[in-house]
Amino acid sequence: MSSVNCVKRLICILTVSSAMSVVGAQESSPEEKVPVAVNNSEEISDKATSLVQQNEFKENSVPTTIVETDSETNLDKVSTPADKLSAGEQKAIGSEETPASSPGGGQALAKDPDMEISPVTFTSEEQKKIDVLLSKAEVFLYGDGVPVNLERAAQLYAEAADIGSPKAKLRLSTMYRQGQGVEKNPKKAFTLLLDASKANYAPAQAALSSFYKRGLGTERDEAKSKFWLSKAAENGHHISKVLYATLLQQTNAEAGQVQLAKQYLNEVKEDATPQELYSIAYSFAHGLLLPEDNAKAMEWAEAAAKKGQVHAMYLLGECYWKEKDYKQAAFWFEKAAEKGLVAAQLQTGRLYRDGTPDVKPDISKAVKWLEKSANSGAKEDIYSLLILLETGPRSIRDHKKAQQWLNYYLEKASPDELINLSHKYWDGESVRRNFNLGGAFALGALKKGDEKDVCYFAQMLGTRNWKNADFVTAYSLLNKCVIDNPEDKKLKEEFEQLQEMMSADQVQEAQDLDPSDALKDYLSKNQPKLD
Repeated sequence: MSSVNCVKRLICILTVSSAMSVVGAQESSPEEKVPVAVNNSEEISDKATSLVQQNEFKENSVPTTIVETDSETNLDKVSTPADKLSAGEQKAIGSEETPASSPGGGQALAKDPDMEISPVTFTSEEQKKIDVLLSKAEVFLYGDGVPVNLERAAQLYAEAADIGSPKAKLRLSTMYRQGQGVEKNPKKAFTLLLDASKANYAPAQAALSSFYKRGLGTERDEAKSKFWLSKAAENGHHISKVLYATLLQQTNAEAGQVQLAKQYLNEVKEDATPQELYSIAYSFAHGLLLPEDNAKAMEWAEAAAKKGQVHAMYLLGECYWKEKDYKQAAFWFEKAAEKGLVAAQLQTGRLYRDGTPDVKPDISKAVKWLEKSANSGAKEDIYSLLILLETGPRSIRDHKKAQQWLNYYLEKASPDELINLSHKYWDGESVRRNFNLGGAFALGALKKGDEKDVCYFAQMLGTRNWKNADFVTAYSLLNKCVIDNPEDKKLKEEFEQLQEMMSADQVQEAQDLDPSDALKDYLSKNQPKLD
C-alpha cells in the first residue's frame, strides 16, 4: 500500500470499531464463508470510501452556513451566508432550541451548553483565507506534488480552525485522535469535534455521536450520542439518517418517530449516491456500523446496484450465496464481472469451474473469467486455469496460453508442491496421465534447487514418453542413484532398461560425465515446457 493511500486513510474519523459503537452493534462471529470465496483483501481496501469515511466527510446535508463539497478537485469552495438561505433551509440549520421530542431527552437537554447549535458565518475575506488554508493542507496531507508532511498539514488546518472552519476542526480532530502530525490527544480531538458540531456541521456531528458513545476524550453519554446523531440526520447526512432510523426501529419509539425513521430511509434510498447505498449495504452485511442483517444488506445493495454500483452487485452475489440461492448469486457475480470488477471475475470463474447445486460447471466461461482475473487470485486459481487450458475440452484447449500460466505458476509454487504434482501427472494418480505436465513440474522443482527427487526425475529423462527426454543425462544420474540405493530393485531395473535402449556411444558419453555436472548442464539448457 502506498504512503499516499495510507495517509488518505488516516483522515477517517471513525474507525470500524468506533463506528460500530454508534448504533451499539457488536462485531459478530465470522459469517459462513462462501465456498468459492475470494480473498478480498484488495476489495476491503477498495472500500476506503465506505460508510466509515462517509460519516466524516461526505457532504450531502442541507446547506449550512458553509457548504463544503470535499472532493479532491473542489475543496470548500462555496460559502453560503445564512441570509442567503431560504426560510426552509434556515429552519433546517437549526437553532439553539431543541424540540421536546428530541432523542436526547427533550427540552432539558437543550440547556446543556454541549448541545447548543450556533451556526457560524464568515466574511468573504475570511472564507477566501479558509479556502486557501484548506487547499494547502490537502496538498501536504495527500502529498499532492510534494512530500507528505503531516505536521505542516496540521498547522494549516489549525490556522483555518482558528478562523472558525468546521471542516478544518473536523480534520484536525482526526489528526489529534490518531496522533498523526500532532501529539495524540483524545480530549483535544473531542473539543475540536464539539466546536465543529455546534457550528451545525453534519459530518462532525455524526463523528461526535461516536465519541460520546465510546467515551473518547470525554465521559460516555448515551443521551448526547443520540442527540448528535439525530442532528446529523436532520441536517441530511445520509449515513446518519440510516443509523438513526435503525436506532429508532430498535427501540419502543413513538408513532411519530417510527414514521420519521421510515421517512429517513426512503429519503436516503432516493437521494444517496450509489457509493453511499453500497456502504450501507456492506455495513448491514458485515455488522460493522449497523446490526448484521442479510436481508437488509440485499435491499440496500440492490438499490445501489440499480444505480450501477459494481461493488454492490458483487455484494448481492455474496448475500444470495449466503441464502443458498446460487442462481441469483451467479447472476450478480457475473454482472459485476462484466463491469470489470476483478474479484467478481475471479469469483465467477471459480463458480463456473466448480459448479453449484443449481449452476452447472461451464468450462468455457470458467476459462474466460479466470484468464481475466487469475493474476490476482491464489496460485490454486492459476493452477486450475493451466490445467483447463492444457487438458480441458478441445474447444478451449490452448497449449500456448497454458505454457504462459505454467511459467507463472512455477514462480509461485513451492518445490514440494511441484514434486507432488509431477508424480500425480506422471503416474496418473486420480487424473489422466500427462507426461509433459509431470515432467514440467519435476523440472520446475529442480530449477528451484530441490534435488531430493532427482532419481525420480532421472527415470523421467530415461523414457521416450517425455519430449524432453535425455538418455545420456538420465544414465549418468541413474547410475549414481543405483549406487546410492542398492536395495531399490525397481530403480536398478529402470537403469538396466535404459541401458538397453542406448547406443554404445551414448553409454560411453554418459559414463564419462560427472552426475552433478550432467544435471547442472541439463538445467541450464532446458526450461519446463508443455510441448
